[in-house]
Amino acid sequence: MEDASFWRLRNISVGVDFAKVFKLKGFTKLQLLFSGRNLITITKYTGYDPEVSSGANNSAWDRAVDHNTVPNIKSYQLGLNVGF
Repeated sequence: MEDASFWRLRNISVGVDFAKVFKLKGFTKLQLLFSGRNLITITKYTGYDPEVSSGANNSAWDRAVDHNTVPNIKSYQLGLNVGF
């Protein structure tokens, strides 16, 4: 058994509307958006992910066992929203 406590930045979204910031003529909106999921995990856990599965049926024999399941993936999104 080991300590599986952790701190995780699960979701973050940031957007800037350049049409409003720079008062661009001809645009009602010119937004640049960034979104990220599971960007940072801080833990002393030595496995793949401290949020591991405890088996399919969560039986008493399976608790606290790391089955090397696929960890939560990191994802990034970048978007552009344009309005005239």
